Amino acid sequence: MADEELLRRLHATGVALGRPPEPIPEADPWEPEDPLDAHSPVVVVFPGPPNLHVHLHDDGEDAVHLDTYVTFDVPRRHTVAVVTALLSKEGVYTRAPRGVLGVLSRRFGLELLDEVAVDVPGATYTQAVPWVPTSPLNGWIAGLPRRS
Repeated sequence: MADEELLRRLHATGVALGRPPEPIPEADPWEPEDPLDAHSPVVVVFPGPPNLHVHLHDDGEDAVHLDTYVTFDVPRRHTVAVVTALLSKEGVYTRAPRGVLGVLSRRFGLELLDEVAVDVPGATYTQAVPWVPTSPLNGWIAGLPRRS
């Protein structure tokens, strides 16, 4: 179960950046409704665009979902920093994907795949993002700076 301090920090971050999350700590508890579901992740939602869903897991490894196509697996110590970066766009950029996907993309001149990178103190998290024509995420990604 996620601790109250973390939930309050996520809420304060969203409020400070004009994206208050749901649920609100004082009005809607983040506790699971079913006692048998005690090990389910606590979910904090920042309505978009882009939508952010933060899944806080018992093991301290959280997942930050950017819309429905991108998931950053983040250790608990960086969860708030990654959410802050994504909401503020500070330290967030795109680049050509690395590895096999990058080689194939460059070789065939495909611009159908980008990599979103999030820099936080002490770490950089990256995730490949497929180009989905009907996704509002594409416009948000297009507004990010590009680095090599």
